[in-house]
Amino acid sequence: MDPLNIKHLDASESAFLTRELTHIRSTLYEVLFPELKARKFMSIDTSVPAGAKSFEYKTMQRFGKHKIGGDYSNDAPRADVSLGEVLQKIRPLTAAYGYSLDEIQASMMVGRSLDSMKGTAARKAIEEGLDSILLLGDSNWSIPGLFTASNTLSFTPTTGAGGDTWALKTPDEILADLFGLENKVDENSLGSHKANMMVLPDARYNLIKKTRLGDGSDRTILSYFLENSESIKNVDKSHYLTSNSAWTGVRAAVYQRDEMILQGVISQEFNQLAPQEVGFETIVNCSARCGGLELRYPEAVCYMDNF
Repeated sequence: MDPLNIKHLDASESAFLTRELTHIRSTLYEVLFPELKARKFMSIDTSVPAGAKSFEYKTMQRFGKHKIGGDYSNDAPRADVSLGEVLQKIRPLTAAYGYSLDEIQASMMVGRSLDSMKGTAARKAIEEGLDSILLLGDSNWSIPGLFTASNTLSFTPTTGAGGDTWALKTPDEILADLFGLENKVDENSLGSHKANMMVLPDARYNLIKKTRLGDGSDRTILSYFLENSESIKNVDKSHYLTSNSAWTGVRAAVYQRDEMILQGVISQEFNQLAPQEVGFETIVNCSARCGGLELRYPEAVCYMDNF
């Protein structure tokens, strides 16, 4: 019995295509795309069943302060946790690749393997879709991403003497923005959360990586910030932060990268279905399912826009 369910080709063609697709299918699962960064920026939760259309989780926000009281005081301030429930949808992603009868017969005739680039293109299309949803979400499905989450903190960049964008600011003014953005999470949560990850737009990251502090120093703004930051030890860049309808201008994000704080949800990784013959073509449909960002502690994320 044909393991790939190819029924309408002749015996030799079916055997050839079965062998080729088996090799291509196994190869595609090994393909890596290092330029896609969502999996680097957050841990991934795959525990949601593949058939689920939505998932639910709780958000938490701590509040309350202590008070010094006497032996018989009975007015201790109340500390508590505010809980919220979030029901979030899961979006399916699909792509396909295929080979015509002419391509199959031509490859057989010259003893050449089928071009695997078609399958690689389908795999990359799926992975790019996952990357986009995990980082930007999907407004049509009300799915948040790492850079578009709601109920998060915001930091207003400092006003520079020469202008408000980093291209017009001095190194000290840029550092004030970087440290202010980092400290916002720590100060707002009373030390409960500490940002350990910062992501900047490409051009802003490249600027601080190459711009020196001045006065003959050979240290750049980025190296000085990393050396003196209390909690952020990793600064990266993303082209997704350059322009988006969710914010004005460019956006920077800091957050506590911890699976107890936030995770990306992929209920089904890249998957290939059995080949189907449609006319004179054999098509392999591919799919994945993604729920975007699961953010349990919104106060552990802070954005800075238009800088």
